[in-house]
Amino acid sequence: MKKIKLNNLLFLLFIFQCFFAFSQEKQFTGKVIDETKQPIFGVTVLVKGASIGTTTDFDGNYNLSVPSSATTLRFSYIGFQTLEIPIADQTTINVTLKESAAQLDEIVITGFRGAEQRAIAVKRKAASIVEAITPEDIGNYSDENIADALQRVPGIQVERDDSGNGGGDRVSVRGVGPQFVKITINGRTPLSAGSEGIDQLRQFNLDVLPTEVVGGAMVYKSSEAHLIEPGLGGAVDFQTIKPLSLRYGDKNHYVAINARGSVNDYGDNKALKPRLSAIFGVKSKNEKVGFVLSSITSSSARAFDSYNMGYISRNIREDVDGDGVADVTHSGVLSPNLTRFNPVRNSVDRIGISSAFQWKINDNLELNADVLYTKFENRSSRNQFRLFPQLETNNITFPSADLNIDENNVLRGFNTVNSSNPVARTAIAPTQYDNFQTSFMTGLNLKWQKDNWTITGDLSLSNINFDQRLTLTQAWFNVPSLSFDLTSDYAVFNFDQAASTDIANTNVRNYAFLRDIMLEGDNQAIRIDFENTISEKLKLRFGGRYSATNLDSRQAQLAGGGQPWEANYLDGDYYYNTYVTGVSNSDFAAGRNIGNNRFLMINQDLLRANNPDVFNRTAGSSFQGDLFNVTNGDLPLLTQNSWDLDEKTTSVYGQLDFKSNFVGVPVSGNFGVRAVNWKVDGRAFSTITLTDPSDTVGPVNFTGVPTTASSSRWDILPSLNLNFALKENFNLRFSGVNTVSRPDYLDLRPTNTLSYINPDSPDAGSQNGTATLSNPNLKPFSSWQFDATAEWYNKAGGAFVVSGFLKLIDDFIIDETTFGSSLSDFGDINFDANPSGLNGQLFDATTPVNFTGVQLYGFEVGFRQPLSFISDAFKSFGIQANYTYVDSKFDEEINEVDNSFPGSSKHNLNSVLYYDGDVFGIRLAYNTRSSFLRNIGGGSDIRSNVTYTDGFDRLDVRANYEVTKKLQLSVSCQNLTASDRRDYINNDPSLFTQLTRQGAVYTIGARFKL
Repeated sequence: MKKIKLNNLLFLLFIFQCFFAFSQEKQFTGKVIDETKQPIFGVTVLVKGASIGTTTDFDGNYNLSVPSSATTLRFSYIGFQTLEIPIADQTTINVTLKESAAQLDEIVITGFRGAEQRAIAVKRKAASIVEAITPEDIGNYSDENIADALQRVPGIQVERDDSGNGGGDRVSVRGVGPQFVKITINGRTPLSAGSEGIDQLRQFNLDVLPTEVVGGAMVYKSSEAHLIEPGLGGAVDFQTIKPLSLRYGDKNHYVAINARGSVNDYGDNKALKPRLSAIFGVKSKNEKVGFVLSSITSSSARAFDSYNMGYISRNIREDVDGDGVADVTHSGVLSPNLTRFNPVRNSVDRIGISSAFQWKINDNLELNADVLYTKFENRSSRNQFRLFPQLETNNITFPSADLNIDENNVLRGFNTVNSSNPVARTAIAPTQYDNFQTSFMTGLNLKWQKDNWTITGDLSLSNINFDQRLTLTQAWFNVPSLSFDLTSDYAVFNFDQAASTDIANTNVRNYAFLRDIMLEGDNQAIRIDFENTISEKLKLRFGGRYSATNLDSRQAQLAGGGQPWEANYLDGDYYYNTYVTGVSNSDFAAGRNIGNNRFLMINQDLLRANNPDVFNRTAGSSFQGDLFNVTNGDLPLLTQNSWDLDEKTTSVYGQLDFKSNFVGVPVSGNFGVRAVNWKVDGRAFSTITLTDPSDTVGPVNFTGVPTTASSSRWDILPSLNLNFALKENFNLRFSGVNTVSRPDYLDLRPTNTLSYINPDSPDAGSQNGTATLSNPNLKPFSSWQFDATAEWYNKAGGAFVVSGFLKLIDDFIIDETTFGSSLSDFGDINFDANPSGLNGQLFDATTPVNFTGVQLYGFEVGFRQPLSFISDAFKSFGIQANYTYVDSKFDEEINEVDNSFPGSSKHNLNSVLYYDGDVFGIRLAYNTRSSFLRNIGGGSDIRSNVTYTDGFDRLDVRANYEVTKKLQLSVSCQNLTASDRRDYINNDPSLFTQLTRQGAVYTIGARFKL
């Protein structure tokens, strides 16, 4: 009995002790932010003198039980000053931490984890559906170029530059190609050289923008009325570095220097090339004035092999009984056309300079001015080799045993060895393909704030100068026979390789092709934005923007024989002994079975040096003066490919930002309308031919006829964005916006070709004329797009996001032929010539038209997660992954092969695994996409077919080691998988058309901060 009572007493004492202890604890809560009022994740909150503590969550919040005996809380975070706060009688302690240069450690403030956390914070706080990329440190991305940084963003696909023809890496958003993605820099429009300065001029080439001058980027997947209209896919806005945003610590200046060297492991272009960059920032002691200057100079050597085969329809003759006479003719057989073996060796030089001035004039007024200059030069040397299988299929009768035509009327193989004419032609075509681009962009921004009003004015100027120089010569070599096989992954050609390199077979052609391309453009824009904060829950925005763009695109060309060669150039022995350096020392398209793949190499520098009268001729005056008053230079103006265009847009908008509650759920968002007037005035040249079938009065030709065209229209673009905060860490977003993308400039230029029967001919009126016309009445592509996104942010600093989207695209543009149309049906086109009968003539006209609509839909799933929640062993690890599914369908059939949206892969996966330790870090980035429709056909050469690109994957690796707080070493590899690009046509993977074989790029680097 006593024992029981003693046990009861001990139990009561234990309960009392626990109650007493609990009653002696206090519960503390609070939030930790930095000096820019951004929450800090992972701050250690400790009771001074005890082992009791916690860390802040993603929002900077903490909750801590503290013994009553505690007197002080200690807040510490690497890179910030440690702060001790007396507890006193407080239960809520909010803290602002200040940076400390003495403790600055890139692991958290910089580093890949820091970049990830900042990107998550931007997405969470955004009013619409956005993504962000930020550098690991000022001017320092873990990626070697901007394209690689964007590749990690959910829903982003990068189209790599694998042509060397003056294009660049470009970005697609949610399966919608670069043509439909708006690129801005600091909210302003940069100009692009597109593809060779000729077309795709609305597609921005990311290669020209060095990472060292970029402070971050925002990817807009939906829109708001105050934004420049983003395009059907979305928009990407790059921000250059601002001086007062630098992390100066306890200094008033910032200096960092980067040195890198890169080497390409493919082909014979493996020299180590340098890349040097620096950033200098300074601010006044009162932090009111700042200036920053960043610059880069780099050289790189890149090599890849491009192997492409076109297709042509042929009537092929077959000898069934072996008597050498055709017994059967196969009509319309899909057969190989001109085939190019193109070893591309690029030497790229780049200069980039960015500067910014920031002045907080007073508490109400701030001025920002910035300048961005880039110079990009790509010298591309190509010892091109050519085959002409279209000649064999057109001129030869094949024995049955040497001919393979499948059930789909595709020529799968042939051999000329036993045919009626076995000899085949090959050629070497030494080609130099040089592209030079300079671009300049500057802006002045003035921001005034007082009471509830903010007024911002922005003035900007952008210009571009692009020049391309293409030269090509040829020498022919006949080989005894040629065989072809299209039953594997690649087209396989075999021939007597010794004969193709034999001096006795040399036939140096008296032929040269010289072409210059020029693009000059400038853009001026001015905008003003007003904001009135009506209340804590209501803000009104309104404003307007005016933009004027002028583009002048010209080509000058000279091709043919009769060239002023050096005395012995056409002598085969002299040519062979002087310019041939031997057979290629590395196999073309190594590791891929394409048949014979070695050919003669030519010393192109010596060839040009010895023939200055041929190669020193340039466009000269053809590129000077007004387009309609040109005096031809050595290379005459190619009028059918020369044009200029003025494009003016005037836009006004109104937007209401709001916060409210809906059935008890906090909701925020915005509603707005943007109205845009778009006006285009174009000038170009037309060709008009009056034919005479009876040859009574003879034909009449009007070439280089100056032609003008104009158009103007308004577009009204509403937008709605809603964000429901279902929980503190869970957002549900909805978006419905109307966006537009304007047609390619080539579809707007008034370049026309017309042919009709001369009214004075006896055959007049017997048939319609034919015409290929521009269409100034083209409407922009337009889209209603709807998004639903769920976002969950966990306390371990991670985010999980699921999105669904639908784009209802209207007015998709294709080329269409109409019959019996008059010129007035195609808009305001004016010719500076009035041939007899033109105004009353009817034409069968091919012209770009707004044809049909597209439904594009899909979903995204992605997460970013530091792995510190697992255990301390994983505190430096993290993972990011996202998957995007996209599908599409045209409302009406646009071709007989496929009915999906070009550039759109159904399956897209991006992933990153990283370790970010105290002194060592490593990041592995893997991305893959499935096959996609590259173009819908209708172009020239290999672009005339409906073309697809095989799916591919890519692995990039980067590691860095912190030697000291000021010195970091790094090593990286891009495209470690050495992924190829393989194209095919007509939605049939067996119909190979192009292979691009390339390797990895290795980079070593050092970064030093003063």
